[in-house]
Amino acid sequence: MPIIAHKHLTANDDNGHDEPTTTLSETAKTAEIAADDKQQRPPMPPRATPDGQAKASADAKRLTDQAEMRVRYLPELVYILEGLLPPGRDRGLLATALVLSQLVYWHGKGEYAPWTYKRDRDMQHETVITPNELRHAKKNLLETRLVDIQYHYLPRVTWYRVNMKRLTDLLTYDQRRRRH
Repeated sequence: MPIIAHKHLTANDDNGHDEPTTTLSETAKTAEIAADDKQQRPPMPPRATPDGQAKASADAKRLTDQAEMRVRYLPELVYILEGLLPPGRDRGLLATALVLSQLVYWHGKGEYAPWTYKRDRDMQHETVITPNELRHAKKNLLETRLVDIQYHYLPRVTWYRVNMKRLTDLLTYDQRRRRH
């Protein structure tokens, strides 16, 4: 729908020429046309700005860190745990090995070394196991005396301390046994 703009002449400028001006109603009509055009056009993708690029790279780094933070599985631990647990208790062997692998990864990395603390939901998220599997894994780790566990605070936080001397002794023994 065409809009006819009415131009009004004003007083002469410094050079003696008349200057056209636009009335307020024309400005409002022009704004309406611009708003209609924006509604009809598809939205433009966001432009790459330094802030947008920084946010995108920060998001990518966060995802990479999360992927790295996930399951650090040490297959040798399954064999060690299998030898330490009584027969019939191997049901949660893989979950126990996953939890122990994760604890070995976090061992000594916090300000409370050699203790590491985790909420159960964080441990479940990192190891991708169910609450029931985590409960059995904790029980198995306590029984094998590879990990000391304490509970503190509300909401409940589990503190873990890996018995690294015992674990390394078992790993070296297992490696020697497998060679012969």
